[in-house]
Amino acid sequence: MLACGEEGDEFVMSEQFEKLSDLSAADGVNSIAYCYHPRKAPTVLFLHGFRSDMTGTKAGYLAELCARQDLGYCRFDLRGHGKSSGHYTEFTVGDWVQDVLLILDTVVKGPVLLVGSSLGAWLALCALRARPSRVAGLIGIAPAADFPTRLILPQLTPAQRDEYARHHQITDPDSGFGEPTRFTRRLIEESVAHNLYDAPPPCSGKMRFLQGMKDTAVPWQHTAGLVANMTTGDVQLTLIRGGDHRLNEPEHLHLLGRMVLDLAGERPA
Repeated sequence: MLACGEEGDEFVMSEQFEKLSDLSAADGVNSIAYCYHPRKAPTVLFLHGFRSDMTGTKAGYLAELCARQDLGYCRFDLRGHGKSSGHYTEFTVGDWVQDVLLILDTVVKGPVLLVGSSLGAWLALCALRARPSRVAGLIGIAPAADFPTRLILPQLTPAQRDEYARHHQITDPDSGFGEPTRFTRRLIEESVAHNLYDAPPPCSGKMRFLQGMKDTAVPWQHTAGLVANMTTGDVQLTLIRGGDHRLNEPEHLHLLGRMVLDLAGERPA
């Protein structure tokens, strides 16, 4: 069962990135917390995973990297996560796609380098499909594309299938968050409108994917299949033999940093 967060790996925001702003969400009810530091283009836009937030280890590492390189950087919390309002069970994949597009359309200026982790990588691909001219490149870490239909429903136990039929939700008691994770019927059914595994959008820039081979949430075979379906000319998949879903070890972060600098056309500062 999918567990995409980084709980227990909170990264303290550096002083120059710690100022938060709020943006009214598309529903006119909720708000989105974000942190944006405009500098050189392309701006690195980080999209966190399911039940994670913008204080995770990878988000913090990228904040420091972009500060050193004088690159623009933006990170934010999806609705129902972190400092943004609401509870994650109230929202759908479509709502979170709206959040990404709102940040792209109203906050970040110029070309962006999308960096997404798990659910965030799926959302990055959705943003690429919706705003192709804004995307200079894309990096996906354990991309959980189409995860409700490809990674959750096929793995349900008989008890979970019964729960889904009776209570319109699926509970994962072992998701690693200290409390069970709930996937609502609304999230699962609405997600189909955003499926793209079989036909990922092309990118005019480079695309890079980073995947641990010991990932039990998003198997490496899932990512290999996604990449195989891509038509973008310059796309690469890097497999880490001992890597898990989080890929938060120093060597993993260093590899991610090298990918960011390569796609941004930067030399290490």
